Amino acid sequence: MRKFKLEYAFLIAMILMIVLAVFGDKADAKTLNATPSTIAANISAAQPGDTVVLTGTTPTIITINGRKWSPPINLDASAATMRGLVIKSSDGIRIKGGTFPLANGAGPAGYAIWAQQSSNIYLYKPDITGARVAILFDRVTDSEIFGATIQKQITDGIDLPGSKRVKVSYTRCTLSVGNLAHPDCIQIWSRPGMITQDITLDHNYCKGNSQCFTGFNHVRNGINDGGFDRLTITNNIAVSLYPQSIVYAAVRDGTFTGNIAYTMKGAQWQARFSAGCSGKCVIANNVQGIRPGLAMPPEPLPPVLPNVAF
Repeated sequence: MRKFKLEYAFLIAMILMIVLAVFGDKADAKTLNATPSTIAANISAAQPGDTVVLTGTTPTIITINGRKWSPPINLDASAATMRGLVIKSSDGIRIKGGTFPLANGAGPAGYAIWAQQSSNIYLYKPDITGARVAILFDRVTDSEIFGATIQKQITDGIDLPGSKRVKVSYTRCTLSVGNLAHPDCIQIWSRPGMITQDITLDHNYCKGNSQCFTGFNHVRNGINDGGFDRLTITNNIAVSLYPQSIVYAAVRDGTFTGNIAYTMKGAQWQARFSAGCSGKCVIANNVQGIRPGLAMPPEPLPPVLPNVAF
Protein backbone atom coordinates (compact mmCIF):
# COMPACT_ATOMS: atom_id res chain seq x y z
CA MET A 1 0.00 0.00 0.00
CA ARG A 2 2.84 2.37 0.93
CA LYS A 3 4.57 1.62 -2.36
CA PHE A 4 1.35 2.39 -4.23
CA LYS A 5 1.02 5.75 -2.44
CA LEU A 6 4.61 6.66 -3.26
CA GLU A 7 4.12 5.81 -6.93
CA TYR A 8 0.86 7.79 -6.97
CA ALA A 9 2.55 10.81 -5.38
CA PHE A 10 5.41 10.57 -7.87
CA LEU A 11 2.92 10.49 -10.77
CA ILE A 12 1.14 13.61 -9.46
CA ALA A 13 4.47 15.41 -9.09
CA MET A 14 5.43 14.56 -12.67
CA ILE A 15 2.09 15.85 -13.98
CA LEU A 16 2.54 19.11 -12.06
CA MET A 17 6.04 19.55 -13.49
CA ILE A 18 4.73 19.06 -17.02
CA VAL A 19 1.88 21.53 -16.46
CA LEU A 20 4.28 24.13 -15.08
CA ALA A 21 6.69 23.60 -17.96
CA VAL A 22 3.95 24.11 -20.52
CA PHE A 23 1.89 26.84 -18.88
CA GLY A 24 4.19 28.41 -16.32
CA ASP A 25 5.49 31.22 -18.55
CA LYS A 26 1.96 32.01 -19.74
CA ALA A 27 0.71 32.26 -16.16
CA ASP A 28 3.33 34.97 -15.51
CA ALA A 29 2.66 36.83 -18.78
CA LYS A 30 1.94 40.53 -18.44
CA THR A 31 0.24 43.18 -20.55
CA LEU A 32 2.31 46.31 -21.15
CA ASN A 33 0.48 49.39 -22.43
CA ALA A 34 2.67 51.35 -24.83
CA THR A 35 2.60 54.74 -26.50
CA PRO A 36 4.78 55.85 -29.41
CA SER A 37 7.22 57.40 -26.91
CA THR A 38 7.49 54.26 -24.75
CA ILE A 39 7.21 51.45 -27.30
CA ALA A 40 10.96 50.80 -27.58
CA ALA A 41 11.33 50.51 -23.82
CA ASN A 42 8.21 48.35 -23.54
CA ILE A 43 9.48 45.89 -26.14
CA SER A 44 12.91 45.86 -24.50
CA ALA A 45 11.31 45.00 -21.16
CA ALA A 46 8.93 42.37 -22.54
CA GLN A 47 9.38 38.83 -21.25
CA PRO A 48 8.31 35.60 -23.01
CA GLY A 49 4.54 35.47 -23.39
CA ASP A 50 3.99 39.16 -22.61
CA THR A 51 1.63 41.33 -24.66
CA VAL A 52 2.60 44.88 -25.64
CA VAL A 53 -0.45 46.95 -26.59
CA LEU A 54 0.46 49.93 -28.79
CA THR A 55 -1.86 52.85 -29.45
CA GLY A 56 -1.32 56.11 -31.31
CA THR A 57 0.91 56.92 -34.29
CA THR A 58 4.62 56.08 -34.29
CA PRO A 59 6.63 58.83 -36.05
CA THR A 60 9.71 56.64 -36.56
CA ILE A 61 10.49 53.06 -37.52
CA ILE A 62 10.34 50.52 -34.67
CA THR A 63 13.36 48.20 -34.69
CA ILE A 64 13.68 44.87 -32.89
CA ASN A 65 17.20 43.48 -33.17
CA GLY A 66 18.71 40.33 -31.72
CA ARG A 67 15.84 39.39 -29.40
CA LYS A 68 14.52 35.88 -28.81
CA TRP A 69 11.32 35.06 -26.92
CA SER A 70 9.85 31.62 -26.20
CA PRO A 71 6.93 31.59 -25.96
CA PRO A 72 6.63 34.55 -28.34
CA ILE A 73 5.66 38.04 -27.27
CA ASN A 74 2.51 39.60 -28.71
CA LEU A 75 2.56 43.10 -30.16
CA ASP A 76 -1.05 44.27 -30.38
CA ALA A 77 -1.01 47.15 -32.87
CA SER A 78 -4.67 46.88 -33.86
CA ALA A 79 -5.28 50.46 -32.66
CA ALA A 80 -1.94 51.86 -33.87
CA THR A 81 -0.64 53.60 -36.99
CA MET A 82 2.97 52.70 -37.63
CA ARG A 83 5.71 54.34 -39.68
CA GLY A 84 7.40 50.99 -40.14
CA LEU A 85 8.67 47.88 -38.36
CA VAL A 86 12.09 46.25 -38.76
CA ILE A 87 12.88 42.86 -37.19
CA LYS A 88 16.46 41.57 -37.41
CA SER A 89 17.99 38.34 -36.10
CA SER A 90 15.08 37.79 -33.74
CA ASP A 91 12.77 34.93 -32.80
CA GLY A 92 9.25 34.74 -31.42
CA ILE A 93 7.17 37.81 -32.29
CA ARG A 94 3.44 37.82 -32.99
CA ILE A 95 1.99 41.06 -34.38
CA LYS A 96 -1.71 41.81 -34.44
CA GLY A 97 -2.99 44.41 -36.90
CA GLY A 98 -1.25 47.70 -37.45
CA THR A 99 -2.01 50.36 -40.06
CA PHE A 100 0.98 51.31 -42.23
CA PRO A 101 0.25 54.28 -44.53
CA LEU A 102 3.69 55.92 -44.79
CA ALA A 103 6.35 53.40 -45.89
CA ASN A 104 7.26 54.96 -49.24
CA GLY A 105 10.79 56.26 -48.64
CA ALA A 106 14.23 54.97 -49.61
CA GLY A 107 15.99 52.02 -47.96
CA PRO A 108 14.32 50.63 -44.83
CA ALA A 109 11.86 53.53 -44.91
CA GLY A 110 10.32 51.96 -48.01
CA TYR A 111 9.24 48.78 -46.20
CA ALA A 112 6.18 48.69 -43.99
CA ILE A 113 7.42 45.47 -42.34
CA TRP A 114 10.93 44.14 -42.90
CA ALA A 115 12.01 40.91 -41.17
CA GLN A 116 15.55 39.70 -41.80
CA GLN A 117 17.12 36.39 -40.78
CA SER A 118 14.46 35.85 -38.12
CA SER A 119 12.17 33.00 -37.08
CA ASN A 120 8.70 32.45 -35.67
CA ILE A 121 7.26 35.74 -36.88
CA TYR A 122 3.47 35.89 -37.18
CA LEU A 123 1.69 38.79 -38.88
CA TYR A 124 -2.06 38.94 -38.36
CA LYS A 125 -4.14 41.27 -40.53
CA PRO A 126 -1.76 44.18 -41.13
CA ASP A 127 -3.23 47.00 -43.27
CA ILE A 128 -0.64 48.52 -45.61
CA THR A 129 -1.16 51.29 -48.19
CA GLY A 130 1.25 52.96 -50.61
CA ALA A 131 4.43 51.21 -49.46
CA ARG A 132 7.36 50.71 -51.79
CA VAL A 133 7.37 47.11 -50.53
CA ALA A 134 4.65 46.14 -48.06
CA ILE A 135 6.32 43.13 -46.37
CA LEU A 136 9.82 41.74 -46.86
CA PHE A 137 10.66 38.38 -45.27
CA ASP A 138 14.39 38.10 -46.03
CA ARG A 139 15.67 34.61 -45.09
CA VAL A 140 12.89 34.17 -42.56
CA THR A 141 11.94 30.73 -41.27
CA ASP A 142 8.94 29.07 -39.59
CA SER A 143 6.66 32.08 -39.94
CA GLU A 144 3.24 33.09 -41.21
CA ILE A 145 1.32 36.02 -42.69
CA PHE A 146 -2.46 35.88 -42.38
CA GLY A 147 -5.11 38.24 -43.73
CA ALA A 148 -2.86 41.09 -44.87
CA THR A 149 -4.54 43.94 -46.77
CA ILE A 150 -2.15 45.62 -49.22
CA GLN A 151 -3.10 48.53 -51.46
CA LYS A 152 -1.23 50.55 -54.08
CA GLN A 153 2.24 49.24 -53.36
CA ILE A 154 4.92 50.78 -55.53
CA THR A 155 7.21 47.80 -56.16
CA ASP A 156 5.94 44.63 -54.46
CA GLY A 157 3.42 43.45 -51.92
CA ILE A 158 5.16 40.55 -50.14
CA ASP A 159 8.69 39.34 -50.95
CA LEU A 160 10.05 36.07 -49.55
CA PRO A 161 13.68 35.73 -50.76
CA GLY A 162 15.60 32.81 -49.30
CA SER A 163 12.85 32.04 -46.79
CA LYS A 164 11.86 28.60 -45.53
CA ARG A 165 8.67 27.18 -44.04
CA VAL A 166 6.59 30.31 -44.49
CA LYS A 167 2.83 30.37 -45.08
CA VAL A 168 0.94 33.32 -46.58
CA SER A 169 -2.84 33.05 -46.68
CA TYR A 170 -5.84 35.26 -47.29
CA THR A 171 -3.73 38.25 -48.32
CA ARG A 172 -5.52 40.76 -50.54
CA CYS A 173 -3.55 43.00 -52.91
CA THR A 174 -5.45 45.77 -54.69
CA LEU A 175 -3.27 47.80 -57.02
CA SER A 176 -3.44 51.10 -58.86
CA VAL A 177 -4.14 50.40 -62.53
CA GLY A 178 -1.96 53.39 -63.49
CA ASN A 179 1.12 52.00 -61.72
CA LEU A 180 3.68 51.22 -64.44
CA ALA A 181 5.88 49.16 -62.11
CA HIS A 182 3.43 46.19 -62.33
CA PRO A 183 4.29 45.19 -58.75
CA ASP A 184 3.93 41.55 -57.73
CA CYS A 185 1.47 40.74 -54.97
CA ILE A 186 3.57 37.87 -53.56
CA GLN A 187 6.99 37.13 -55.03
CA ILE A 188 9.59 34.54 -54.13
CA TRP A 189 13.13 34.14 -55.40
CA SER A 190 16.31 32.27 -54.62
CA ARG A 191 20.01 32.93 -54.90
CA PRO A 192 22.93 30.49 -54.58
CA GLY A 193 23.29 29.67 -50.91
CA MET A 194 19.79 30.91 -50.02
CA ILE A 195 17.31 28.59 -51.71
CA THR A 196 13.65 29.33 -50.98
CA GLN A 197 11.92 26.22 -49.64
CA ASP A 198 8.63 24.96 -48.20
CA ILE A 199 6.52 28.00 -49.04
CA THR A 200 2.72 27.80 -48.88
CA LEU A 201 0.50 30.38 -50.59
CA ASP A 202 -3.19 29.68 -50.08
CA HIS A 203 -6.39 31.64 -50.76
CA ASN A 204 -4.63 34.89 -51.65
CA TYR A 205 -6.22 37.47 -53.95
CA CYS A 206 -4.69 40.01 -56.29
CA LYS A 207 -6.32 42.51 -58.63
CA GLY A 208 -4.82 45.15 -60.87
CA ASN A 209 -1.72 46.06 -62.84
CA SER A 210 0.28 43.20 -61.43
CA GLN A 211 2.23 40.01 -61.96
CA CYS A 212 0.34 38.63 -59.02
CA PHE A 213 1.96 35.44 -57.70
CA THR A 214 5.42 34.69 -59.04
CA GLY A 215 8.55 32.65 -58.54
CA PHE A 216 10.99 33.43 -61.34
CA ASN A 217 14.37 31.74 -61.76
CA HIS A 218 17.31 33.22 -63.68
CA VAL A 219 20.81 32.34 -64.78
CA ARG A 220 23.06 35.32 -64.05
CA ASN A 221 26.55 35.35 -65.58
CA GLY A 222 26.34 31.59 -65.93
CA ILE A 223 25.21 31.01 -62.33
CA ASN A 224 21.74 29.57 -61.74
CA ASP A 225 19.64 31.19 -59.01
CA GLY A 226 18.88 27.71 -57.71
CA GLY A 227 15.13 27.27 -58.13
CA PHE A 228 12.71 26.29 -55.36
CA ASP A 229 11.94 23.26 -53.22
CA ARG A 230 8.51 22.05 -52.12
CA LEU A 231 6.08 24.82 -53.00
CA THR A 232 2.36 24.61 -52.20
CA ILE A 233 0.42 27.13 -54.32
CA THR A 234 -3.31 26.59 -53.88
CA ASN A 235 -6.61 28.43 -54.34
CA ASN A 236 -5.09 31.79 -55.27
CA ILE A 237 -6.93 34.28 -57.52
CA ALA A 238 -5.16 36.68 -59.89
CA VAL A 239 -7.33 39.26 -61.69
CA SER A 240 -4.57 40.76 -63.76
CA LEU A 241 -3.67 43.03 -66.66
CA TYR A 242 -0.41 41.13 -67.18
CA PRO A 243 0.21 37.72 -68.79
CA GLN A 244 2.46 36.28 -66.05
CA SER A 245 -0.26 36.26 -63.45
CA ILE A 246 0.56 33.03 -61.58
CA VAL A 247 3.97 31.80 -62.71
CA TYR A 248 6.56 29.53 -61.10
CA ALA A 249 9.74 28.07 -62.59
CA ALA A 250 12.42 25.56 -61.57
CA VAL A 251 10.34 24.01 -58.80
CA ARG A 252 11.43 20.70 -57.32
CA ASP A 253 8.38 18.99 -55.81
CA GLY A 254 5.29 21.17 -55.73
CA THR A 255 1.52 21.28 -55.44
CA PHE A 256 -0.36 23.71 -57.68
CA THR A 257 -4.12 23.30 -57.45
CA GLY A 258 -7.26 25.41 -57.64
CA ASN A 259 -5.56 28.62 -58.82
CA ILE A 260 -7.41 31.08 -61.09
CA ALA A 261 -5.79 33.45 -63.57
CA TYR A 262 -8.44 35.90 -64.78
CA THR A 263 -7.88 38.41 -67.59
CA MET A 264 -8.86 41.79 -66.19
CA LYS A 265 -11.13 44.07 -68.22
CA GLY A 266 -9.01 46.31 -70.45
CA ALA A 267 -6.01 43.96 -70.52
CA GLN A 268 -3.80 43.68 -73.61
CA TRP A 269 -2.69 40.17 -72.71
CA GLN A 270 -4.24 36.94 -71.56
CA ALA A 271 -3.69 36.23 -67.85
CA ARG A 272 -1.83 32.97 -67.52
CA PHE A 273 -1.06 30.24 -65.01
CA SER A 274 2.21 28.35 -65.42
CA ALA A 275 4.13 25.93 -63.19
CA GLY A 276 7.51 24.52 -64.19
CA CYS A 277 7.89 21.60 -61.81
CA SER A 278 10.01 18.45 -61.62
CA GLY A 279 10.00 15.55 -59.19
CA LYS A 280 6.85 15.00 -57.14
CA CYS A 281 4.40 17.45 -58.67
CA VAL A 282 0.63 17.84 -58.42
CA ILE A 283 -0.78 20.31 -60.96
CA ALA A 284 -4.57 20.22 -61.25
CA ASN A 285 -7.75 22.27 -61.50
CA ASN A 286 -6.03 25.54 -62.37
CA VAL A 287 -7.85 28.05 -64.61
CA GLN A 288 -6.31 30.10 -67.42
CA GLY A 289 -7.56 33.55 -68.32
CA ILE A 290 -9.54 34.23 -71.50
CA ARG A 291 -7.88 36.02 -74.41
CA PRO A 292 -8.75 39.74 -74.54
CA GLY A 293 -11.68 40.49 -76.79
CA LEU A 294 -13.52 37.25 -76.08
CA ALA A 295 -16.56 36.91 -73.86
CA MET A 296 -15.45 36.87 -70.23
CA PRO A 297 -16.92 34.70 -67.47
CA PRO A 298 -17.93 36.50 -64.28
CA GLU A 299 -14.97 37.93 -62.39
CA PRO A 300 -14.05 35.76 -59.39
CA LEU A 301 -14.67 37.28 -55.99
CA PRO A 302 -11.99 37.48 -53.28
CA PRO A 303 -11.91 34.53 -50.88
CA VAL A 304 -13.95 35.04 -47.73
CA LEU A 305 -11.67 35.70 -44.79
CA PRO A 306 -12.21 32.93 -42.22
CA ASN A 307 -12.81 33.75 -38.59
CA VAL A 308 -9.36 32.94 -37.24
CA ALA A 309 -8.59 34.23 -33.77
CA PHE A 310 -5.23 35.85 -33.05
